Amino acid sequence: MVRWVLALGWLSVGCGRLNFDAHTSATDGAVEGLAIIEPADLAEVGPTINLRGTCTSGTVDVSGSGVSGAPTAQCASGQFAVIVDLTPGFGDKHVTITQGASSATRTYVRVAQSPLPFTARSSITSSAGPATPCMLEIDAPPGLAPGNLLVGVIHSDGGTDASILTPGFTRLDLDTLTAVGFFKVIGNTEPSRYVFLIDSGTAMGGTCASAGVLVGIKNVDSAIPITTESSLVSFGDKIVAPSVTLPSPSIIVGLFGSNGPIGGITEPAGMTIDPDATPNGSFAVSGGAGNALIAWESVGAGATGPRTATLPGTAPVAGALIGVRPN
Repeated sequence: MVRWVLALGWLSVGCGRLNFDAHTSATDGAVEGLAIIEPADLAEVGPTINLRGTCTSGTVDVSGSGVSGAPTAQCASGQFAVIVDLTPGFGDKHVTITQGASSATRTYVRVAQSPLPFTARSSITSSAGPATPCMLEIDAPPGLAPGNLLVGVIHSDGGTDASILTPGFTRLDLDTLTAVGFFKVIGNTEPSRYVFLIDSGTAMGGTCASAGVLVGIKNVDSAIPITTESSLVSFGDKIVAPSVTLPSPSIIVGLFGSNGPIGGITEPAGMTIDPDATPNGSFAVSGGAGNALIAWESVGAGATGPRTATLPGTAPVAGALIGVRPN
């Protein structure tokens, strides 16, 4: 009996049409009038949706308790499409489209989306001799968008009074004279290339030879992108990033750096790196005087345990692990 009543809701009555609930039949391309076609009703979605449907003419207004702002779309050839930002928080989000006296509503279920590293770039500088600074320039990873997280690591061949400047970034716990981890949330205006000043210091033997990596990560909470972090500086043929504890399933990102040797860093077992070779990947080798690598792994909630990268020989090393908060 219920199905029969819903079916009647689409019967023509006089010169009009009764539309009790658009999501009872707005799932195929044959829908006429005002209706939502995609996403499907009760679909699990992230913080934004690409709302698509049919319409008559003019402007389609989007509203509802689950909608952030007041987006609109223009009806063209009986169809509309609009990007809709949903309100913060997980759970049911009600979205309504309106044209004149007609409206249609669907409910979506906002769920956490796992952070996803999607692009990387790296670069190196060569030795310019003691007491000589140099610029480490790293291209912006392609495809960065506002709200994405950009994570970086640099390791240099500097001496006892060396420094690494990272303008525009927030530095992580891994922050020494010759090794630094850092991050930023991408804004509306970003450079095509990031420039870092590497100062070798005045101590004999120190140079500005260095290696750096940047990795872009999407599906992050732009307000609080990092939930937890650790760091460890030591000497040897292993780079240990100490364990962190995650409040919910997500990814961990490992930052690894060393001052040599030639041959670079091998990522920890189970972790992923950008498969493209330097200077486009998530690792860089600077003639044995600076190595850097970023790797990542999906993990569950709780303590992650340490992650250990390896070297073909001994050197000063630095490792860090961060937990990324889903959006």
